[in-house]
Amino acid sequence: MDNDDVIRLLCDSYKLRILTSALVIPRSASFISVMLNVPLSVSYRCLNELEEQGLLERAERPLTPEGTRVSLYSSSLEEVGLTLDGGEIVSRVLLKGGREEMDVRADTPYDAGTKD
Repeated sequence: MDNDDVIRLLCDSYKLRILTSALVIPRSASFISVMLNVPLSVSYRCLNELEEQGLLERAERPLTPEGTRVSLYSSSLEEVGLTLDGGEIVSRVLLKGGREEMDVRADTPYDAGTKD
């Protein structure tokens, strides 16, 4: 994972809400779309990005009553911590099952949405 990408993903409110909503119970894209009140396309984009970075995984694909399959996603996170260290944002990520632990540093501060 790229350092800046991990911190950017964890600081994105939609993506963080997706990860926390799928910590215990796997969730579908349509459920996440309704829960976050965002278009389904936004949910899929966020899910794909989180899955590509290994922070989310496709848990199962059950058959719906209509006879189609739906993907349910589960968060891979076990523990996340964000701290500031000498002007750098440092994140510590532990994935479920102790699979991977990483300390990630961002070299530059991020725009917190304020205008200059």
